[in-house]
Amino acid sequence: RDRSTWGDHFGTLQSMLSRFSWVIDLAIVSAVVAVAVQTRFKDIENPRNIVFDETHFAKFVTWYGSQHYFVDIHPPLAKLILAAVLSHTPFNAGNETNPRWWTTEGFIGNKDFELLYTNDEMAYIPLRQAVAFVGVLSCVAMYFTARCVCSSRWAAVVAVTLVTFDNLVVLQSRLILTDAFLVLFVILSIGFSFLCTQLPTSSGFPPRRTILIWAFTGICLGCALSVKLTALGTFAFVGIHQAVDVISRIIATWKSSNVPSNAKQAKKQQNRSSDSWPLFLVVRDAVYRATVILVVVGVVWIIVWIVHINWLPFRGQGTDFMAPVFQQTLQVKPPIGQKMHSYQVQRFYSLGIVDKLEHVIQTSWNINQGGGALMEHPAKSRWWQWPLQDCKLVEFYSSGRSRIRGVGNPVGWYIVAASVVIGVLLSLRDRTIALLVLGYLLNLLPFHFIHRATWNYHYMGSLLIGMLLTAKCIDLLLARQRTIFQIAGIGLSIVLVAAVIASFQYFSPWTYGHPVDREQLPRMFWSKLW
Repeated sequence: RDRSTWGDHFGTLQSMLSRFSWVIDLAIVSAVVAVAVQTRFKDIENPRNIVFDETHFAKFVTWYGSQHYFVDIHPPLAKLILAAVLSHTPFNAGNETNPRWWTTEGFIGNKDFELLYTNDEMAYIPLRQAVAFVGVLSCVAMYFTARCVCSSRWAAVVAVTLVTFDNLVVLQSRLILTDAFLVLFVILSIGFSFLCTQLPTSSGFPPRRTILIWAFTGICLGCALSVKLTALGTFAFVGIHQAVDVISRIIATWKSSNVPSNAKQAKKQQNRSSDSWPLFLVVRDAVYRATVILVVVGVVWIIVWIVHINWLPFRGQGTDFMAPVFQQTLQVKPPIGQKMHSYQVQRFYSLGIVDKLEHVIQTSWNINQGGGALMEHPAKSRWWQWPLQDCKLVEFYSSGRSRIRGVGNPVGWYIVAASVVIGVLLSLRDRTIALLVLGYLLNLLPFHFIHRATWNYHYMGSLLIGMLLTAKCIDLLLARQRTIFQIAGIGLSIVLVAAVIASFQYFSPWTYGHPVDREQLPRMFWSKLW
């Protein structure tokens, strides 16, 4: 009798909450935004120094300001966004008065990026704030995606907690780096991919809402690939996810068309509102879906590179990396106060935009996979070390007892690793679990074939999918009919959330660069390799 009473009360509570569904979602998102703003924007002005790869990305952003051509190992979208932000600050990125950076071929580069941290405008702060804003959006995007993957809000809250309180995700959302953009677009790509699979098959031309969701999937994928090519794992996951959905619809349609004749009439009414349509409609809908997504991905990718090329018409750091025929398309920019005709300028339009794109993208890829500094690094690590974070950590900044180190939330990473093991065991029972396990592996295993130096932040794609996998495992527990399983699922969610937050707080000195007590410091090294 007591069990029945508890079950009745629990069911009544769930029924009441379901009536205010949108209010609950709005309250959760508001809380997520408040917490994410606090974790991302806290002490964002510190340190007032160049931190780790800010050396590169701050330099690239200021080169957009002076329009001098440069080459980077990554696609340009995130840098273009940051350059647009910098253009709306008082900072003058075109100070070319330093004679050290002038040659007979004109201006070849500058060190204006160092002034981002020393000028009165302190332009590095708006750039960090822009990245932090993207980090806040990533937390909201994770809740949206988790709600697309899971039916339970408790499970979605676990996923949001894992990303909001991951020390490495927070760190990369506070500096002039591009990884925060990658995190946002990867999460959104996965969310829209799941949203695509929840749409019914259209009997006629797809409605506008359906086309928009397909287009947003392509936009997010194209943006992710235009930030870093490590998003190729996510691209492969979305492609396989959509293919599996199409195959399952074809199988459902085939089974429906082979119902015995005496049962067809009864089955007809049952399937009228479902997505079991004649086979040719399913195939046609799949062709529409694939075409829209792939075309939009390609268009976004090409537009980003075209903007990059046309923004940088003058010779600069990247000139010597390019083929001679491409170099001839770049202008020589004269020093301030001198006229262009005082320099011998040749500009040929022998290269079409397709040839330019081929040259630029191929050069970027070759440098990405090339030798030099990319082959060796004191903090490099390998992919099999990342799930348990038993690897060296990148030292972002060090000054006295203050250090910024690239450590992920260890408890969160252990939870994800355990979820992957559980997911493998449950893969034959649940298709979504199987797909998420596959997505995790698609983002991790290809690093076996990467010979250049890699670091633990390259684990980010797998980590994000692992967070969703954790949420889905909890969602399966909460979906059980017996009340005891639902209460256990809620209790487990609360414990995991508390443990992740406590671990984040413990390692936060390394995230924010706060001084660490000499007694505490040795206890923070959970691995001998740290």
